[in-house]
Amino acid sequence: LYSELAHLEGQADVLLTIGDIERSLGDQGKAAARYRRSLDLDRILGDRYWEAMALERLSEVQGGPEEATAEKYLREALAILEDLRHPDADRLRAKIKPD
Repeated sequence: LYSELAHLEGQADVLLTIGDIERSLGDQGKAAARYRRSLDLDRILGDRYWEAMALERLSEVQGGPEEATAEKYLREALAILEDLRHPDADRLRAKIKPD
């Protein structure tokens, strides 16, 4: 419905939720695809908070050889939250390995 209405914010929100469901069902690849699409939409919208949330979720579905990518996503999300002076920055900071 949000696609038919060209409602980007609604699409981005639903994509995160569907990604969460797919991740909980064990399909990391599909979840990552949903999170990436949500991230793209949030960037189009200029919604930096939800951009950070999509990046955090992407970091959670990266593993194994993609672990460096997961940390990159977390650092990117943290930079956004710090720029916004959002309290969630502390939560993300705690997830990042010290240099």
